[in-house]
Amino acid sequence: MAKIYNLNAAGIDISVKEYVVTVPEEREENNVRTFGTFIKDIHLLANWLKKCKVDTIAMESTGIYWYHLYTVLLDYGFEVFLVNAQHVKKGQVEILGELIFTQKYLSIEKGKI
Repeated sequence: MAKIYNLNAAGIDISVKEYVVTVPEEREENNVRTFGTFIKDIHLLANWLKKCKVDTIAMESTGIYWYHLYTVLLDYGFEVFLVNAQHVKKGQVEILGELIFTQKYLSIEKGKI
């Protein structure tokens, strides 16, 4: 079994229209949520992550769409990793599967990043 390095990790899938976020299952009954991309939505996202006691986030560096989210999350004090989708997905095809994989990858592999 893989060693868990970070139990407080979240994963974010980024697109032009929305951010899909997953947190560890035990933190929230509905541990996958979707947020808009406006600044008010980004603050709602950051506050939800704080409520879920997340301190580390992995997100794909998709085009330019990650930048504002990244800077706001840093302002909230999160440790944020931009990951190359080609290195993380390992053949996953469904968005939800990719997102959960990203969160679990960060949780398990942080010691190797």
